[in-house]
Amino acid sequence: FNRIKKSGEIVSLLVTIQDITKQVIISRELKESKNLARKEIEAILSTISQNKANLLVFLDHMNETIYQINTTLQNIHDGIDYRKELNHIYRLVHKVKGEASTFGFSFFYESCHQFEELLNSLLRNENINGDIMLTVAVNLESLIQKTNIIKKIIDKSDSIDNSQEKSMEISQVKPSET
Repeated sequence: FNRIKKSGEIVSLLVTIQDITKQVIISRELKESKNLARKEIEAILSTISQNKANLLVFLDHMNETIYQINTTLQNIHDGIDYRKELNHIYRLVHKVKGEASTFGFSFFYESCHQFEELLNSLLRNENINGDIMLTVAVNLESLIQKTNIIKKIIDKSDSIDNSQEKSMEISQVKPSET
């Protein structure tokens, strides 16, 4: 606010208004993004801190499921019953979600749960077509990426374990006495 005075009296006010809607929206999105990233990191850490043998078995099942979903998507063509295929994919994702829950792999549980919710919303559409199936493919890619993240972490931890073992072996070797 700026006051305009004449002879010591306020005769007018000059008001400047600025729209900060975009800044507020961006700030909220950034905050949500940070929260999501934090939750994903916590879920990843929780997942990789579980029994490694169980995690490896689960990853094999996850890869098999991803392959089955991908094969289903590749075999889609005109005239196919999209609803039947979506239901098949839903059952596959639900099975993996149950396994993730059983083993306590929250990272995969959350990912599968989100995928399941998408499939549920798609199945509520009366007119399911090939375009809807593209949405499934995009979300499958997200699941593939998340699976690859855990595989890379396991591989890195294996290489760290191996280098620590070699380091221990080297330090335990006694120098020969001369």
